[in-house]
Amino acid sequence: MKILFVFFFLLNPCFSQERIHLLTKDGVELQGKHFANEGGKPILLLHGFMESFHIWSVIDQHLYHEGYDVYLFNLRGHGNEEEKSRPKLSYSRKTPTMGFDEIIAYDLPTIINFIQKKTKKKVTIIGHSMGGMSSRLFVSGLQKDKNDTMKFSQRASSIAKKKISKIIAIASPSHFKNTSQLIRDLWPFGERYNYLIRKVMLSSLLSQRGPDERNLLTQLIDDITEFGIKFPLVQNALKAIFSFENFEEKEFSDFIHRQVSVPHQDLFDDSANWIRRGIYTSRSGRMDYSNFYLPNNLPYTMIGLSRDGLADLTDIEKDYASQGNRPDIKFIRNDDFNHVDVVATKEGKRFLLSLLPSLL
Repeated sequence: MKILFVFFFLLNPCFSQERIHLLTKDGVELQGKHFANEGGKPILLLHGFMESFHIWSVIDQHLYHEGYDVYLFNLRGHGNEEEKSRPKLSYSRKTPTMGFDEIIAYDLPTIINFIQKKTKKKVTIIGHSMGGMSSRLFVSGLQKDKNDTMKFSQRASSIAKKKISKIIAIASPSHFKNTSQLIRDLWPFGERYNYLIRKVMLSSLLSQRGPDERNLLTQLIDDITEFGIKFPLVQNALKAIFSFENFEEKEFSDFIHRQVSVPHQDLFDDSANWIRRGIYTSRSGRMDYSNFYLPNNLPYTMIGLSRDGLADLTDIEKDYASQGNRPDIKFIRNDDFNHVDVVATKEGKRFLLSLLPSLL
């Protein structure tokens, strides 16, 4: 791991923020930020698929003011413009793979090692969706062998446990057997589809506005139709992931323009393989990730949402039961939020902040 550079600036008179740039073993430059509280317990906030670290706005500042040392990173392929974590081409002649296996094998070790070395303390991870999924597999000992294939290592798990104090997984799928059929029918296979979904999310907001904006809505629908995708199908699929009514207009705009990001094609391919086929494995198919057994004596909290069409609540409940009656594993159910709005909306953030004191 190489630390490329860290620079400091004041975000406001109340607290400070560092920008962090880390280089992974396979040559990806990870973009991060740090709300520095020297001596505070370190917390790592990890976003989900098609998100950026801005999804944690409000929560990151709240944790900072509670005395925690807060770190956020855009995982490979995520983030927008200068905040996007992408290959550093001058580092290696080989273009790194930008998928889920590499997040587990390269991104998380780089990030965790950096924080642990800097603070000399164990790290608490709070992960949404993919952020919780990858953290669980990392601490469970998944890594790459010399043939670039994912494998389990008890030694790697033991090392990871020494650096991580607990994990809180929010709406993190245990597998994809019961993911909503609407999502299966329209899971994006590339950046073009993500672009279209952004348009539909924006148009859903505009549909309740004035005539000029409705003309724009019509144009957006026409654009989508040109790609052979019917608007109602896209909109209904999105409703299986988040609830429009939970968003206020301003926060919805911020969600679209800062909190959503377009990942690399490799990660689209991984997720499409899981969701379309209802499986949850490594890219080679040799390692089954579903309901992966959690290391003993590592506090782990699963937060499941009954309205979630992606991370099915029944799947998470079965996962919890399969781990045995372990005091170090908790399960929390919520009936008010969907997959995305639990972290992206004001009410969702309020719900999470009400839980965190008892979990941290």
